[in-house]
Amino acid sequence: MKHMNSLFAKVCLVILGTLAVSLPALATTNEESMQVLHLKELVLPIYPDSVKQDGLTTGSVTAVIAHDGDGQPTDVMIVDSTHVRFTEAVREAVNRWKFNPAAAGAERAPLVRFYFISKGVVLLQSPGMRSIMTGNGISSETVSFPTFGSLDAAPKAIEQPMPVFPQALRGRVAGGSATVSFYVDETGHARAAAVTEASSPEFAEAAKTAVEQWRYEAPKQNGRSVIAVGNWNFRFSGPAGS
Repeated sequence: MKHMNSLFAKVCLVILGTLAVSLPALATTNEESMQVLHLKELVLPIYPDSVKQDGLTTGSVTAVIAHDGDGQPTDVMIVDSTHVRFTEAVREAVNRWKFNPAAAGAERAPLVRFYFISKGVVLLQSPGMRSIMTGNGISSETVSFPTFGSLDAAPKAIEQPMPVFPQALRGRVAGGSATVSFYVDETGHARAAAVTEASSPEFAEAAKTAVEQWRYEAPKQNGRSVIAVGNWNFRFSGPAGS
């Protein structure tokens, strides 16, 4: 995907190898990437030897990485990839990441681009990180996702169970709310759900659990299947929830 999106317009590179920056700069950018991604633990993908043997010297993977309130990755949605081995390397590394625990309604799934170079790995994340020029001709094109309103037609829901009022809050509160952002992949499955706002952790968990079960008809734009982004605001009231 080559369309620009204001959310990711300020793009920057974090060099994780021996490229056109000094070692002190590498340490700084690694620390910065952990701060921007809110990571406690960062494991770098390893350039697969089998890909080197095939004669490929560069590649990239773009992924949306969801995590739970405890900081554990829950979904790695691959947006694009130049080689299946790069995809496998990213999944293996990211599943060992540890995010800082998020408060209710502050999970947010970052979009991360990994550039594989035979001498190292480049991790790209925006916004908020300083740009470092590598001189390697690396593209900084960003990714945007169509909203439901910009698709050929709003995708029809096939499975869309609503969240249940949390048992732990029954008789204690009259109601609450939670807002969930999520993606619908090319097969119509809801992916990388993240609670962006919630009145309590219980409502956040109930809303997210429901959205993770949603399935739609494949979203399409200009006749082709695409990944679309959605947003849903849940209002809970009464013992049954809604």
